Amino acid sequence: MSLELGKKLEKGGRINLTKNVDDSKSEKVTEVCVGCNWGAIRRKGIFGSKLEAVDLDTTALCYDSNKNKVGEISYRNLQNSNKSIHHSGDDREGDTNGDDGLDNEVIVVSLDRVPSNTEYVVFVLNSYTHQKFSEIPYARLRVYEGTPSKVTNVLASYEVSEMTGEAIVLGHFYRKDGWWKFKADGLCSDEKSIDEISRGSAYKSIDRKSVV
Repeated sequence: MSLELGKKLEKGGRINLTKNVDDSKSEKVTEVCVGCNWGAIRRKGIFGSKLEAVDLDTTALCYDSNKNKVGEISYRNLQNSNKSIHHSGDDREGDTNGDDGLDNEVIVVSLDRVPSNTEYVVFVLNSYTHQKFSEIPYARLRVYEGTPSKVTNVLASYEVSEMTGEAIVLGHFYRKDGWWKFKADGLCSDEKSIDEISRGSAYKSIDRKSVV
């Protein structure tokens, strides 16, 4: 299933990373942010409610055409070798005063500068503090043009709250016909670490036979 830019993505949905300039012309989208926004958990107790921090980690995993891992951009490695993919930094709490509409962690991708040996860029969200996604009041992914502090054009949005497990492969960029496309994967698991995810569900998401 292919979707136009700006449409809400369902699991398995795809978009071309281009935009229409006018009725007869389109141009490539070169600067893309993948941002995740989530909230802390408010637990009810005998003596009232208590706020519980939620440490979700957003990670970009890079693979070559043979599905060998060639890079990781995360809280423990904030950029790749040529800085074409970089991470905003680790958020260890989530929103503590309600949904502010801003992304807690953002990965910025300059698509025109991604190294040629990178065929896939897979985006993963996992719970470092091991809360289940179903416990978190809200968590959503946005793919957009702009900067972490200024969204100029939302290309797609994808809800990840109310899902099972502690980790999810949100989706991935992949090269197709000389440019990039994005697929929303929505693969949930209980994998406990980025290394485990990179060998497991993230690897499974980039089955070349499924790319259209």
